[in-house]
Amino acid sequence: MRRRRFLAAAVSLPLVTGCTQSLDDAAETTTEQGSNPTSTATETETNTSNDVGRPPETFPEERPDWSQVITAETTPRTYALSGGFYYNDDNAAVYSGFTETATANHPARLVFVLQNDNDFANTFRLDEIPPFGRGECIGDGPQDSTDEIRSAGYRTDLVVAPTESHDLASETPDYKRTSDGTWRLSSPKSGPWLPKRIRLEADEWVRGEYVLLGRPEGTEYGRPTGRYEFRGRDSGLTLNVWDSEAPGPETESRFAGESVPSLTEQTIAWFHEADATTETFIRPSTEQLSLPGAVEYEFVNHSHTNVGCGHWDLYKLHGGEWFHIFPKIHTADCLLLPPGGTETLSLRAFHGDAVPCGGDNPNAATNGFGVGHLGGGRYAVVTGNGAEAGASGALLDIEADPVTIRPTDDVTAERNSDTVTVTSPRYGDGEHPPDATLTATRADSADETRLPEQVMQGGNSGWRIHGIRNTVPFFADDVNRVVLRTDEHVAESALNIDNDSNTRRLEVDGTAYEFTIERTESD
Repeated sequence: MRRRRFLAAAVSLPLVTGCTQSLDDAAETTTEQGSNPTSTATETETNTSNDVGRPPETFPEERPDWSQVITAETTPRTYALSGGFYYNDDNAAVYSGFTETATANHPARLVFVLQNDNDFANTFRLDEIPPFGRGECIGDGPQDSTDEIRSAGYRTDLVVAPTESHDLASETPDYKRTSDGTWRLSSPKSGPWLPKRIRLEADEWVRGEYVLLGRPEGTEYGRPTGRYEFRGRDSGLTLNVWDSEAPGPETESRFAGESVPSLTEQTIAWFHEADATTETFIRPSTEQLSLPGAVEYEFVNHSHTNVGCGHWDLYKLHGGEWFHIFPKIHTADCLLLPPGGTETLSLRAFHGDAVPCGGDNPNAATNGFGVGHLGGGRYAVVTGNGAEAGASGALLDIEADPVTIRPTDDVTAERNSDTVTVTSPRYGDGEHPPDATLTATRADSADETRLPEQVMQGGNSGWRIHGIRNTVPFFADDVNRVVLRTDEHVAESALNIDNDSNTRRLEVDGTAYEFTIERTESD
């Protein structure tokens, strides 16, 4: 164990042991620094020093040698911090980054800078600010550890240990490179490394340099991949670890070897075409579904760059062409996903009306959406994330009966000879937009196709597409004309007709129709 004298201004602070000792025990710990004994926890509350901080004008605004992702030279592992900055509730600003990767000569090195971002002096409890207080232990190991590792009782925690260049460290541990290529502590941690709390003036900061290590035991398991967590009271960081030689999915798709038509002008990186070398991909929980049912989709970024923007969309394949099903609109936000990051979508699919679930938001990374009125066939879930192609997708086969187009419950219909007149509550309501009529007749051909799944979608201003839904179902063998009395938004937006055009021909559920708009003259 290498020891160095702690900063003189902080010798009265008790030291925290983090994961190997409870906080209550740590509060009672006493130690000796030179000739000055440590104070009790009560004394420390009133005698914290502000002499440990560096002046604001020296803050390292430029950090060109910092990186959020590194690839080790001694093992086939890539490490990525889930962002280089966070705040806690006390306005402690923490900046982080790797400065060196792991080599045969030294372990990976990281730097964490803690700055008091208040306009007044403040005392910070380091055990609430990872990794300063509990930096020697990152969570409980990766979330995808194998059953073999767990049953063996081997803790796969990583260790973030301070170096002699750390502003606050009272001790630094010994470490070594082991036979599996990983750097590990030479012996189990036996004492505290950092103080329990520090006091900083406004904008003052401290710098902590660390090395990334494993525990002494468990070399037979190497370095498991997965997500490790720095845990704090109200904030934290994540360290993602993956196989740098095989970053792609570990399972093979049931659609492997199949080809599908182009979906958008963008090239789509499909899950069923991914292999072990693929760096960004969607990983579905299943590729075949009976309704009602749910699928979890996880987009994984195992590249070295940010990717985005990650809006999610659902498409259906029909007649060799993809048709967009959901959602009808997207927000304008653009969120980039950092290296090692993941984004999850939960798709809940129904043959009838979708069952709402707490305010569906198709653009929320940890949320999802419910989609109703889905019939059997092949679908694709696509996100605008990806490194190789800019977008990623996964196929899904749904087993269900065909969708029937039915009118909304709020319309009324009257028949006169071969014409049915349908009236919406929007007609004659005296509100903007002005009234309009949409007339549908059978046609010999069509320019575009609308699937029943598209016509029946609600939500996301779904009333705008009810022009088709409230005309087509009223056709019968002896009905040749359906007139929908509604407003301009329904009549126009349903068919994507601009103000210079009044007619469009569409094929709906296998039949061609001509739709004509008549607008009410506004005053």
